Amino acid sequence: MTTAFARHKLTFVVHPAAPATQPLSEVWKAITPAAVLALDEFSDADAAAMQAAGVRVIVAMHASARKRWREITTPEHPLGAAQARHLARTHERLGYAYPDDERVGVFADPRLEGVREVCAELGLPAPDVRTVPLDPAAAAEAVQGWLAADPPVTGICAFNDEIAMAVLAGAARLGRNCPRDLAVVGVDDVPGAAVAQPPLTTVVRDFDVDAEHYARNIMAALKGERLPAGAVDDGVRLKIRLNLRPAHAERSPMWTGAAGCGAARSPTRDPRPAPPPAPRCRRSARGTGGRTRAARRRPCRRG
Repeated sequence: MTTAFARHKLTFVVHPAAPATQPLSEVWKAITPAAVLALDEFSDADAAAMQAAGVRVIVAMHASARKRWREITTPEHPLGAAQARHLARTHERLGYAYPDDERVGVFADPRLEGVREVCAELGLPAPDVRTVPLDPAAAAEAVQGWLAADPPVTGICAFNDEIAMAVLAGAARLGRNCPRDLAVVGVDDVPGAAVAQPPLTTVVRDFDVDAEHYARNIMAALKGERLPAGAVDDGVRLKIRLNLRPAHAERSPMWTGAAGCGAARSPTRDPRPAPPPAPRCRRSARGTGGRTRAARRRPCRRG
């Protein structure tokens, strides 16, 4: 964000909105910003204070349904949708690992909505949503709940990579194997995702594209120009590693039935015809005139 705004000759200043920090109204008076962005929508009191301090543009990056202020949308639900589409290729019931930090609910809720939309589109049950703390024992409880469901939940869309790795830790604590028993997809591709056990498949977004989108929209607002309609195409992509089980189509015809976490596989008869019996060992010798005559039968010796 700092680099993107600098290209437009603007300085990007970050102020955390926490009880222990300086009141927002004092910040507006001290620096008189040209524009203010926030993760969520503003209260009426904050908005009035900003306008009184001379702030020309107020932007809520993740506003609720009320949307009282100018909004520049940050697309979050495509992240959840990408997770669900990937898992739905090989899993019939999905779960969502929700964070236990209410401060990130503004990100988690639209991602979860993306998962729900894909499940509805593909005719799958609604995702089984469980809160997963960053604690192996607590995560194991969530994993146990997914596996005990009927039918079991075998594909997990996690809020981010940290929550995904907590799910992996919970599964390991229960003696479960990932991806054989449970497949997990995270978001963000943090450095630890590559060395997780197993390496974590994750959804990646281009933050440079997002930052430039915000900078251009703020500049357009400051100039009184119309903001582009719709959300930014942020280049969401999957970084696939090794934590998904093989697709249904790739399973051996020798097995049928459920292949989810902890589900028993029942052997069935192979429908393929049995191979013909091996021919008896015979030797032949070629005589004169190109004729072939059977040699005297001898014990067949195989080297």
